[in-house]
Amino acid sequence: MEKRILNELNILKKIIVKTVPVVKIYLIDSSKGDLFEDSDCGLYVVIADNSSLRELEAIQLIHKAIRDQKTIALDVIVAKKKKFDQLKFTPGLEQKLWREGQVLYE
Repeated sequence: MEKRILNELNILKKIIVKTVPVVKIYLIDSSKGDLFEDSDCGLYVVIADNSSLRELEAIQLIHKAIRDQKTIALDVIVAKKKKFDQLKFTPGLEQKLWREGQVLYE
């Protein structure tokens, strides 16, 4: 992944951490086939179970917070920790991230 994109992701990560109660952020890399073809990359944001935010609300807050800072096509997925922990044991994106994903924040 280009250094420019990684630098931008680090900036966006800091904004996201200030916006929602983040437990962990994984990088979803489109070059590994994890995303749709029109996205450069994505972030899978795991939020605290005790958050009053629903996952959709967290996605909306994140998009609003980063919209003026991002220049890349970026997908954002949010799940509460308990849901992520359940899904990581079944085949799918969560399991792939849990086993071999790049963690951007924890």
